[in-house]
Amino acid sequence: MVYCIFICDISATFVNIDMPSTSAEPPIATTPEKTRAASEPSSPCLSPSVNANWSADFAIPWHKTSHTMMSMLRKGKRPTPKERRGLVRVIAEAVHQQCHHPQRRQLSRIAESVVRRYPDSLEDRIAGDIVGCGYHSLLNQLVCRLENINRGSPLHAMKRKSKLLRPTKHATDCYGCVNWLPDAPPEGETVSDQEEKRQRLVTLADEGVSYDETVTNLMNETYYQQRLDIVGGLATPDLVQRWPYLFAERGMAGHSKTLLGVDVTGQIGEFVASKGKLMKNFFLKSSTKKASTRIFEEETALEQTDISSGQCMTAALILAVMAEFEEACDLLFVEMEVCKYALVFINIMCDLICTQLIY
Repeated sequence: MVYCIFICDISATFVNIDMPSTSAEPPIATTPEKTRAASEPSSPCLSPSVNANWSADFAIPWHKTSHTMMSMLRKGKRPTPKERRGLVRVIAEAVHQQCHHPQRRQLSRIAESVVRRYPDSLEDRIAGDIVGCGYHSLLNQLVCRLENINRGSPLHAMKRKSKLLRPTKHATDCYGCVNWLPDAPPEGETVSDQEEKRQRLVTLADEGVSYDETVTNLMNETYYQQRLDIVGGLATPDLVQRWPYLFAERGMAGHSKTLLGVDVTGQIGEFVASKGKLMKNFFLKSSTKKASTRIFEEETALEQTDISSGQCMTAALILAVMAEFEEACDLLFVEMEVCKYALVFINIMCDLICTQLIY
């Protein structure tokens, strides 16, 4: 059997919006009262009497929406980007009349109510599956539109200045992790205790001890030191020497479960069963890499053999992702002469990827 451990780091996506620059205007003479009023930021809402929960009772001005857009919404059709921007513009202008600088949670409530009324047309979906909360994209559009409307206001200028003064956040690879780096060793232990247990693990590995209960307990207890070495950038050969059991199947599975909070081994099978066809269709229709098409052609052919279709699909998906990001096969796969068909499959796929990357 060939074991493939595949870890994907997902980075966050940012949308950059180019704002038109405003030309500077000549200074205007003002009275002391006007000068004092101009220096003070305007209140978030137009009137102090505005209810703090106004967003719960906010009425969407559907009557101001274009006839084409309303027709699409009633028929449950997906609007064009132009019509969707028009709807965002209408809602944002109505919100601005109610409150100049609404909070994100207020806009979230409005976006949720809009999507709930016409889910077939406005809900965030991919191949019929709801993405996230379903209204995140509409919420972001409303936020960006209102920022564009308010870009010249004193309060907006103060917010932009405060953002510039904030310390820059350094990017990390902890996305999706529930236990990226513990703050300290287990209670009652010190770094020296962790090092003693690590050395004991190395001794057990040198003696050829299998991954038994003792090794399992020691690996769980030294998770803190393992993460220190990994996050600290220790090279893979050095990690193999310091943590030999970490690269065993049970060691990798246990470490991943503590790191991510889920059983990776079981999740991969469930993921392939539920999302495998969706990803396969994406690579066949949208990918610009020719290797993806050839990978799934070979995968379809090998499914006719005695190899499990789930194993073929899993390997094909991993290889397709690697081809998309131009990753080398030998970085993720270790060949073991157990199943001749599995070896043939991996060799064929690796050759296909290498050929496409070269040519």
